Order: sequence, then structure tokens, then C-alpha cells
Amino acid sequence: TYRQVAERVGLSRPTIYRKIRLGEFPKPIRVSDYRVGFLEEEIEAWISERRHERVEYSPLPRDLD
Repeated sequence: TYRQVAERVGLSRPTIYRKIRLGEFPKPIRVSDYRVGFLEEEIEAWISERRHERVEYSPLPRDLD
């Protein structure tokens, strides 16, 4: 469900909708007339692709290091 995917990837549902519309997130698949789902493999692949976009994190501003 959108809720489960949102929790898994750390994005809000509206952000997921927008990213799908822009072609930046895996498209859902229809599982019934009123339900959609996502392929776990596609979500995991999307997460893996994001790993190269990591930024260095420092809890202190650089000028205080």
C-alpha cells in the first residue's frame, strides 16, 4: 500500500504521488478495483539507487570542527 511504501522509504504519500507522476518512483500495480500495490523488488532497487546520493553528515557546522 502507499502507506507501507511511504513508511519504508521515508517519504510522504503526496511526495510519492508526485514522484510517480514525474517518473522518479516505481509505478504501483493494480491488485483489485480499489487497491494498488508495489513490487518489493522495485522499491528496494529504488532505495539502492539513492545510496549514491548520500551526503556527508556532520552534527556540527563545519566552522566549529
